[in-house]
Amino acid sequence: MNTDVRWTVHAADSESTQEYTPFEGFDMTAKVTDTFVRGHHVYADGKITGDPIGRYLKRGR
Repeated sequence: MNTDVRWTVHAADSESTQEYTPFEGFDMTAKVTDTFVRGHHVYADGKITGDPIGRYLKRGR
């Protein structure tokens, strides 16, 4: 995590397939730099690396 960066959340900048975020317009004071899924480095330097390895889990009712 980089705690020296300031940025504003915009859904259009997200890698998510959702077209909205409840945080739209929020000013942030840190940013995720790397993400690991089950030991696989999947996000680095602001870019997704490699193929998706996770799986979608439906929410129960």
